[in-house]
Amino acid sequence: MIARIGIDARSALGQPTGVGRYVRNLARHLSRVATDERFLLYVDRRSDPVLSEPRGNVAERLLRLPGGRNYFTWLQLRLPPSLWRRPVDLFHYPFYTLPLWHPCPSVVTIHDVTFERFPHWFSRRSRLATRRFARHAARNAEAILTVSETSRRDIIACYGIDSARVHVVYPAVEEGWDAQAGPHGATVARHLGVEGPFVLHVGSIHTRRNLPLLLRAVARARGRGSALRLILAGRVEFPYPDVAAMIRAAGMDGACVHVGYVAEADLRALYRAAAVVALPSLYEGFGFPAVEAMALGTPVVAANASCFPEVLGDAALLVDPQDEEGWAEALIRVTAPGPERDEWRRRGRARAATFSWDRAARETLAVYRRVLGRGDESTP
Repeated sequence: MIARIGIDARSALGQPTGVGRYVRNLARHLSRVATDERFLLYVDRRSDPVLSEPRGNVAERLLRLPGGRNYFTWLQLRLPPSLWRRPVDLFHYPFYTLPLWHPCPSVVTIHDVTFERFPHWFSRRSRLATRRFARHAARNAEAILTVSETSRRDIIACYGIDSARVHVVYPAVEEGWDAQAGPHGATVARHLGVEGPFVLHVGSIHTRRNLPLLLRAVARARGRGSALRLILAGRVEFPYPDVAAMIRAAGMDGACVHVGYVAEADLRALYRAAAVVALPSLYEGFGFPAVEAMALGTPVVAANASCFPEVLGDAALLVDPQDEEGWAEALIRVTAPGPERDEWRRRGRARAATFSWDRAARETLAVYRRVLGRGDESTP
């Protein structure tokens, strides 16, 4: 009998960030590896062709809301009645929460628990909403997926749940990420106002990203004769730091640009053209930008904190996220031409290749089947 599996695919629409790419790639590869499953991608507007391929075991289910889009209302009030009227065998919620009433077995992805470990990084409203619904999801879903052993340990500790319910499935970079053509990186950088070698940071502008330290480290490197400049690519998030003030405080006026959200083709170009990708974040669940950069052969310097040692291994230079001098030295070291830089590039490509969406889909499918009582956790 064919199992019908629903997936909340809304985050994959529009301008997807980390979670959206996770959903998009998981949907694509599940459709390829499944043998006895049909996938229904639930959306609140028509998707573009990148969400799914034309396969017989994938279909969209459109659930609109009167008056526009609203995440909470759609999830709590629009989706459950639809699932009750037109049931599925299992539903996958890929973004931390599930409805208070969910009429079928569920799997939830909790990518990290930053909001539990560092609640002061979030607004009071965000803390109350996110923590309450994530706790409900963790304690009520039949299974929990997460993206690293670091996140798995934190989820178990924060919610006091049975470790057997929490499964690590590592994500990967887009299929063909390192082969896709696009604009020339130097051209994109010049269009953004950056000439010469540059450090690239990719990720939302948020307290946990530790960007004042990165700005000061680049300033130190420049003070020692380096020509490095800095590009910050990502939207500003609460508590909405004043990016211009941060740049001025570090003495980086004229040497740093914040470009906001960058479309994928331009982002790949920037990764390729960057002298180094720098990620001094204090906490991450997986660290997509690091793996994306390594897949394109760009050296990475990252914090020796949270998931980075686990995910990056010896393929990136890891530095204490509080050590400003150490970061300045690392940036100079990694960007210097020579055999060491070539070795970082080689290690990065090899490490990125160990992450596979095909394997991630098979491991996810194994969890679905276990919840449905259709076998153990061995990959199909």
